[in-house]
Amino acid sequence: MRAAYIYIVILLEGYVVLSTELVAIRQLIPFVGSGTETMAIVIAAVLMPLSFGYYVGGNYRVKYGRKKLITIRNKLIKNVISASVILVFGLSYILLEIYFGIFDNYNISHRVAQATIFSLLFIVYPVYLLGQTAPLVSNYFRGSHLSKATGTILMFSTIGSFLGAILSTLVLMGAIGVHNVIIVNIVLLLIVVVILSKKLFSMNNFLMVVITFIAFGLNGSHIMEGLGVVEDNNYNIVRIENGEEDGTKVLIVNRSPAAKYSANPELRFGYIRYVEERFVNPIANQDGVSDKPKSILVIGAGGFTFGQDDTFNNYTFVDIDSTLKEVSEKYLLKSKLKDNRKFVAMPARGFFNQTDEKYDLIFLDAFTNVISTPFQLITKEFFEQVKEHLNEDGIVLFNVITSPNFNDKFSVKLDRTFRQVFSPANRQVLRLYDGWTGVDSDENVNTNVVYSYHNRNYTKGNYTDNINTYYLDR
Repeated sequence: MRAAYIYIVILLEGYVVLSTELVAIRQLIPFVGSGTETMAIVIAAVLMPLSFGYYVGGNYRVKYGRKKLITIRNKLIKNVISASVILVFGLSYILLEIYFGIFDNYNISHRVAQATIFSLLFIVYPVYLLGQTAPLVSNYFRGSHLSKATGTILMFSTIGSFLGAILSTLVLMGAIGVHNVIIVNIVLLLIVVVILSKKLFSMNNFLMVVITFIAFGLNGSHIMEGLGVVEDNNYNIVRIENGEEDGTKVLIVNRSPAAKYSANPELRFGYIRYVEERFVNPIANQDGVSDKPKSILVIGAGGFTFGQDDTFNNYTFVDIDSTLKEVSEKYLLKSKLKDNRKFVAMPARGFFNQTDEKYDLIFLDAFTNVISTPFQLITKEFFEQVKEHLNEDGIVLFNVITSPNFNDKFSVKLDRTFRQVFSPANRQVLRLYDGWTGVDSDENVNTNVVYSYHNRNYTKGNYTDNINTYYLDR
């Protein structure tokens, strides 16, 4: 085999391994969230099998199997085909819905356990097989040229990994969607098999063509459209569904309802109705008396439905996903954003670092469910950033899905963290629940909770048996 072909094989293998790692992390986000613990599991499921693959590939010797000589070339082709089959059935979104449904049926609900089982089933073995590529192809180099060839092999493998990391996330996921990135990876493995095969029309090439067609069948645009998917990029998989009530539409982001559109305020999400009735409608200048609009910042754009009837105040929506504006205008709102609403596509903390502007109302609404809570947006340091951008007499609202009666560590620590920066604060649970267990009639432990804080010059001190001035304070 020509050296140029060998280096192309190594380049493509390095690309696919890194791209597979990133695709796996991205595909798992709707199911287990984007926490560092789940990312670490996927990374570990790539690195350790890769190291074992290097070792096994380096120690492989030509042998007979079922009365047929298994050459280096045959071993490489077999590895790539086997890895392709597992990756196609492991990373396709439509099948992930089935796999995680099975986990739920067997009460495997912890996201770390789910991510671990998924990685063991669909990541570890194909990466182990692909990891054998570099040491196996080194057998094509002999004598004094081996050390030079080894260095070149490592260089092309690293370049492939670099391209897999950069092109997959920064270019392809945003341009053609994650589902098509999976197809691209399988096509690249098809090219590897064709290069390794001695004959163009061989059974191995035919098998890879079949696998490629399966990849198209499971990840094509027709499948995504059938699932209601309107956007599938490096941040989110976005679907549009008709609501239970007539004339309503729901924006689903990473399997969680992110926005609900309706011309009737009574049909909107409960927490949106609560916030609008108490904090937006009083300043919407419906009586025509106010002469100065207030500045409102919304962290987590959703479908841009918050304050949708307010044409008086000025809104700034911040979200990391730049496609949400176009998707919402086209499929949810059915119209362009109003002139008093602008969108900034940027991570929330990056936005606060780059702006000195202060706001009258800041609404933290980036939390669609417990699994996908952005961990970087629940820290003391982030809340301090928010407070620095709040005007005097301004208001901070924080919507989060959590235990209504502090029935877990998350709800306790989050409450303590928020009040450490914003105190005194109100905590409003927006759903009826059993005060003893925290479980409502639907057996749903978690629900929307809205915190509110008014930025005022509060009196310091408290009441004790020794010093008690309540009669002066009232």
